[in-house]
Amino acid sequence: MWGVSVRGAPKFTIKFLNGQLESDGPPIPAALQLKILIVLALNCGRPVSGETLLSHVYEQEDRPYNGLTALRAPLSRLRKLGWPIKARTLLLEMPPDSIDILYF
Repeated sequence: MWGVSVRGAPKFTIKFLNGQLESDGPPIPAALQLKILIVLALNCGRPVSGETLLSHVYEQEDRPYNGLTALRAPLSRLRKLGWPIKARTLLLEMPPDSIDILYF
């Protein structure tokens, strides 16, 4: 749809518009991993900085003292579940037209 093609990207979609996150791809994770996935999905095709991810996933007063290091394990779990998250750039490698809310 947006002229963005991700070579070798998985062929599944993410749906937000019914009020719940649904996917016909890997399992939907719980809690922290879900928050991370939502931030990455809403920025699909664009790298997300670690600082941006932290600010959207944690309230200011609840931020972990070790910052980005605290995100390593949940990001790793998402990758192990099959979510195509590029390691160094925090990029969800899916075409934007596979995420329904990005249509609008």
